[in-house]
Amino acid sequence: MSLWETDDEINNFYRNGIHLEAMKKSKTFFSKIQSKRITVENNELGNWRELKKIFTL
Repeated sequence: MSLWETDDEINNFYRNGIHLEAMKKSKTFFSKIQSKRITVENNELGNWRELKKIFTL
């Protein structure tokens, strides 16, 4: 999981060549990769355990 302050930050990272290379390499050690965006309201992220459950559904 990663946390980004703005959509611009995550979009810049996503379009970065380093991210592309990491995704190519990740296929060698992960069989399934998930990506989900969660919008945080009022600067309250919430409980990491609860957020982690979103990926285990």
